Amino acid sequence: MHLGVNLGLFPTTGITLPLFSYGGSSLLASMLIIGIVDNCLENSAGRQQPVAPKMG
Repeated sequence: MHLGVNLGLFPTTGITLPLFSYGGSSLLASMLIIGIVDNCLENSAGRQQPVAPKMG
């Protein structure tokens, strides 16, 4: 992380780390995003069409 900041690949301030930042709003936003992604993945797994067995 420190190397990335020194090379200019990451900003020095302004971005909170998900699930590590202090503060309720950051934790709430992280959990909300995780819940939405988990719901999308769970719903998309149920929509896959079953593979028909090969005859012969």
